[in-house]
Amino acid sequence: MLSNALPSNPIRLEYERRGAAAEREIARLTGKSRYYSLARAIAFFSAAAAFGHGWLRGHEGGWYLAGGLFAVGFLVLITLHEFLLVRLGRWQIVSQLQQEGIARLDRRWNRLPLLDTEVPASFRAVADDLDLFGPQSLFHLIGTPRTPAGIRRLRDWLVDPASSELVTKRQQSVRILGPRLDLREEFFVESRLLDAHGKSIEQFVAWAEAGPWLRRGPWLIGLCRICALAILSALTLTATQRISVEQGFYLFAATLVVNLIILVLFAGRVHELFQAINRGGNEVRRFTALFRLLSQVPGSDPLIAQLQHRASIEGGGIQTAMRQLQSITFLANIQHSPIFFIFVYLPLQFLFLFDFHVLWLYESWQRKYADRARDWFEALGEFEALAALATLHYEQPQWAFPKIVAGTSRINARNLGHPLISDTSRIGNDVGLGPPGRVLLVTGSNMSGKSTLLRSLGVCSVLAQAGGPVSADAFELPPVRLATSVRIRDSLASGVSFYMAELLRLKEIVESARQVPADAPCLLLYLLDEILLGTNSRERHIAVEQVLEYLLGQRAIGAITTHDLELASSPRIADRCDCVHFRETILAAGSERPIAFDYKLRTGVSSTTNALALLKIVGLSASRPPT
Repeated sequence: MLSNALPSNPIRLEYERRGAAAEREIARLTGKSRYYSLARAIAFFSAAAAFGHGWLRGHEGGWYLAGGLFAVGFLVLITLHEFLLVRLGRWQIVSQLQQEGIARLDRRWNRLPLLDTEVPASFRAVADDLDLFGPQSLFHLIGTPRTPAGIRRLRDWLVDPASSELVTKRQQSVRILGPRLDLREEFFVESRLLDAHGKSIEQFVAWAEAGPWLRRGPWLIGLCRICALAILSALTLTATQRISVEQGFYLFAATLVVNLIILVLFAGRVHELFQAINRGGNEVRRFTALFRLLSQVPGSDPLIAQLQHRASIEGGGIQTAMRQLQSITFLANIQHSPIFFIFVYLPLQFLFLFDFHVLWLYESWQRKYADRARDWFEALGEFEALAALATLHYEQPQWAFPKIVAGTSRINARNLGHPLISDTSRIGNDVGLGPPGRVLLVTGSNMSGKSTLLRSLGVCSVLAQAGGPVSADAFELPPVRLATSVRIRDSLASGVSFYMAELLRLKEIVESARQVPADAPCLLLYLLDEILLGTNSRERHIAVEQVLEYLLGQRAIGAITTHDLELASSPRIADRCDCVHFRETILAAGSERPIAFDYKLRTGVSSTTNALALLKIVGLSASRPPT
């Protein structure tokens, strides 16, 4: 049975322990950061005071020297403080991850980040009916990916059912990654440190595939090399007295003017390319860390091994390529360090056009690896999607991995519950439906659990075919494609009434059933909740009979909820209905909650109704209108 989440839940306790450790480290680093801020301020004002005092004392060299030392100390403190702030940022993300883990356990949706993703138009109706995307949805629950490829891949897994063989491989990978909390945590930290939800990855891949910019005009790099050689020659020949100081000065000055012209004309574009490659100076290092974590997953899991192979290349693998890129990036980013910027970067840039030579190194790397970059990050995104399902498996260890059995024609679930309901509130039921030619007919009063049952079947079927665990003790199903009519809305903008919207949805479901070939490897799973409410009861009864009679003749299995108790005895479909119902209890007048539900599924047609009882409870008489 699905166990309730108790205060001693070991998963919660582990998250709380890690969160407390992260908060202690945050407090320590925050205090240290204050000292650095104070020391920086002291160094800055001491340098200013020393320089000012030296000027007032008639340019005494000792004070200027002291001011210079304080200025150097100020720059050193800035650099050390930046390193500390990076560490502080990492621990803050670690703390946030623990808080989100606890929020997922409790289904506190307002404390979980919501990822934005585009749902294919053909799947939006099902996604809306089953709460697959958007706030308080399945994607909201398992949406831990941050790279664009990871977000897309997880979305695609929910939208497009995988084959039973692929599902089995994903389940094995999820089992392996589930207990590796440290590895997943480090992976999620690195991915969250990427700016703008991994925008730098998209920019990097776009740069890699765009082709070289500098090599399109080889004269430019040639001119940069000539200018660098001219500066070196002027300095060397003057120092060795091969030419006079005056000649050396003219050669140096003329070359410097050419350098300045090149910088004015082209330096802006070079820096734009640097940003596309490595925004902020840290992304390539994080790319390297993400791929390193992928390579560290041990074992012989075939799917992870395939991802590791895809993220490998000749000559040492992607780690070698990324280390080469990181070395180039170190040269490109020395300008971001205050000390290097003043004492190293500026002289190299003005004298030797440093950035252009670094860009030539980048483009040499680009020519070698451009055709592999996209597949690297697609493999990384697939690993990130597996890590998301593994997180769900870690947090819900009592959930079962479903069996997708090709050739079977029934769904059998034991203790099935809705995965978006917290463990303390979820009620499980044994459910079976199918084979084609039979329908699960669910009756019961309002609020008794009928719609939740349909959504539980639908969401768990989606999650099962994505490769994740489901909220049940056991779940077996054939390969299915979903068609639903659960949450119908009218549209004033397009002039579509509620009844017409229902008919259009049913037309789509009927067409989907018609298009399933007799030898298709998958069945259509239809879930219909109180359909055709927009018309009178007599015509609705006839219309629902017709829809069900058609679906019962197709390669489709499904369930329908209804208040029409006579539907179960209809001569046209009665012998093909498996009837189940939910029951409620009307409590005594004056009770805090006048009606109670146990949300337990029972066989047969509902024998109770609550409409008139509820009418009386709210103070309205069934025999006379209110005054």
